[in-house]
Amino acid sequence: MRTLICFMFFLMTASSADAASIWKGTGQGGIAFIAVEGELFEGDEKTFNNLAITMEKGVVLLNGPGGRADVGMSIGRTISIKGFATGVVGQTLCASSCGLAWLAGRPRMLSAEARVGFHAIYTVENGANNVSSDGNALVGSYLRDLGFSDNVIRYATFTSPNAIKWLSKDEAASIGLEVSYLPSAAVSDAPAKAEPPNTAEVSVPDASEPAIALPIPAEAPRTMLVAPAVTVEPPPRSQSDEWKFADNLDLPGFDLPRMPIKAKTALACYKACNEATSCTAYTFNADAKACFLKRGASQALQFTRAFSGYKASNIIYRVGREYGADVRFRTNLGTEIMAMPYSTYINKTLAWCQDECVDDFQCRAFSYFRNGICVKFTASKPVRMNSEVYSGIKMD
Repeated sequence: MRTLICFMFFLMTASSADAASIWKGTGQGGIAFIAVEGELFEGDEKTFNNLAITMEKGVVLLNGPGGRADVGMSIGRTISIKGFATGVVGQTLCASSCGLAWLAGRPRMLSAEARVGFHAIYTVENGANNVSSDGNALVGSYLRDLGFSDNVIRYATFTSPNAIKWLSKDEAASIGLEVSYLPSAAVSDAPAKAEPPNTAEVSVPDASEPAIALPIPAEAPRTMLVAPAVTVEPPPRSQSDEWKFADNLDLPGFDLPRMPIKAKTALACYKACNEATSCTAYTFNADAKACFLKRGASQALQFTRAFSGYKASNIIYRVGREYGADVRFRTNLGTEIMAMPYSTYINKTLAWCQDECVDDFQCRAFSYFRNGICVKFTASKPVRMNSEVYSGIKMD
C-alpha cells in the first residue's frame, strides 16, 4: 500500500503540459493506472472504456471539477465492472460527476489534502439551476446498482446545485461509506524527481466544514493591491480611428505563429502589428518585454502592465470591472491553479470569479472552468497548462 501511495503522489504532482485528458500508464511496482483529469464531456466515456478494456486491474486517478453526470456514471460503471480502485490524491479535487465516478472504486482512496464533493443533478432553465428529479433518480439507480445504501444516495444528491458538499471523514463514517484515507506523511517517500507542491502556502479547509465558502470576518479588510507607477512609451493614440488601445489588459488567444517576439516598448509592438498584413491586434507585456501579435481578439482580461491595441473591426468584450493600474492582478487563459481551494462556487461567470478574487483579501488566485465552476485559492502555485481554464493571480 505504501508503494501505491507514493506512486499516486508522483502522478498527481508531476506537471502536465496537456489540457484535461484521459491517459494510461504504469507506475512504480508495475501498477497500471488510468488518469482522468479535467471536466467530463460527451465522448470521454468512450476514451476511458477503450483504455480500460486493455487492463485487467489497476487504479483510476481522478482530478476534475465535474461535467456531464451521464459520462461520470458511465465511467463509474466501467470502473465497477473491471474492479478498479479509484483515488483522488495530492492537492486536487474531484467534484460532481467526477465524484460519482470515484464512488465506483474498490477501494476508493482519498488523500488528506484532496477533496471529493457532491451536489444534486440539475438542468439550466432561463439562466437558473433547477434540480432535476429525473437526473437524481438516475444517480440513485446508479448508486444502488453499485450497492450503496439510501444514506449514501441521499448524501450524493441532497446539496443544492449552486453549492458543493465536500465529503469529510466523519460524514463518510456516518453514512456508511468506506474510504481508504492516505495520510500526508506517506508522500515523504515519493521519487526525488516528483517535486511536491508548496504546501506551506496552502490553507487546507477543516475536514468538518460543511459549507463551501469560508466566511470573511467582519473586521477583515477587502483590500486591493496598488501597482507601482508605470512608464511605458504609448502608441500614437491620435494617429487613426482604425486602432483602439487599452492599458493593463491582455487580449488572450489568436496568436500568430512563433509568438512572442521581442520588443522594447508598446510602441514597437504596435508598429510590428501594423506592418504585418495578418495582424489585427497585439498585447505587449512590459515586464517580459514580449510582444504577441494576433490575428484577432474577442476578450480583454485584467493584466497589470500589459498594453494592448486592436483594430476597430474587432469586437472586444471586457471581462469584469476595469481596475487599471491600481490593482496588481493578472487573469489569463491556459493555466490551472493546482493548490488546495478554500472556496468553490457553481454557475458563475468568469467576470464574477475574477472580481470576487480581487476583492477577497484571502484570495491569492482563482481558476475558472467553462462549466461555470469558480475556485478560489490562498496560494498561486503549483500550476499546470490547461487550455480550457482561466486563472488569475495577485501579482505581489
